[in-house]
Amino acid sequence: MQNEEKRSKTRRNRTGEKGQHTKNSAAVCEWFDLARLTAYAAVSRRTLFSWIGDAPDALPACKVKGKIFIRRADFDSFMEKHKVKN
Repeated sequence: MQNEEKRSKTRRNRTGEKGQHTKNSAAVCEWFDLARLTAYAAVSRRTLFSWIGDAPDALPACKVKGKIFIRRADFDSFMEKHKVKN
């Protein structure tokens, strides 16, 4: 009986990893890896790589041990700067 309860509380997050379901599981992540950002932004990895770079208006990113992270606020700000004007 306890195993059934435990299984029912286990959920998979957006990247497919198992984790405990809590009230805060829907809380917003401050940092995105590329996999999570592609899902959030609905763009490909190739597009994200083209936005990250040395250009003055490039998407700011951090690289830690070969893994790239982008702060959600930086991404949202980047998108606001590139808003299409009517």
